[in-house]
Amino acid sequence: MALSFREILRDLGVTEQQLRKLARNNDIDLPTENPRDSEGEPTLTPMEIKIEEVQGMLYAYRLDNNQFLGQGVDRDQLIDRLKENLTNVRLIIAEENGSRLLQKSHT
Repeated sequence: MALSFREILRDLGVTEQQLRKLARNNDIDLPTENPRDSEGEPTLTPMEIKIEEVQGMLYAYRLDNNQFLGQGVDRDQLIDRLKENLTNVRLIIAEENGSRLLQKSHT
């Protein structure tokens, strides 16, 4: 739902700054724009996903709720699609969940 809402706001032309101003005006606390760890590196939320290959197409889904995240005809296209839709996350793909499908030797 968060991804859908983000896309709706983007389609409406609502900027990050406008959203933060609206939140402040309504006493809503939002996370910092770019949370950082103690070394100054961006904090990334871990997200477990699974990759499936169906008729030569790669599909990515969240592991916890099976939400569709993106698809691609190859490793690079799938990665590009995931980068378009996801921000501030660290993707975790276990071997049993299709990590081999993203290895260079697979493509």
